[in-house]
Amino acid sequence: MTPSRCQRPSQSESSGITSCWRNKNFSFRDISYGYTDDGTFNGSGIVTATVQLTSSTTFTYTSTIDFYDADGNLLFSICGMATATRFQ
Repeated sequence: MTPSRCQRPSQSESSGITSCWRNKNFSFRDISYGYTDDGTFNGSGIVTATVQLTSSTTFTYTSTIDFYDADGNLLFSICGMATATRFQ
């Protein structure tokens, strides 16, 4: 697994894993790390989601996002859902 980096690598780093567990259903887990401007680690966020392909150009997903401070203490969790359509 290779971490992907945003434009400011000292600010955020993330990596994840995706798996297919049923026909047209997938799950993924992604962890992102946050840093202050001086490079000090200041916490992380973990996204856990399930995705259902609803057609060849659309999908829906539900997710939970957990936010942690630099010491690993859970700060709060939120839930989300989305519907998407591929565009050209």
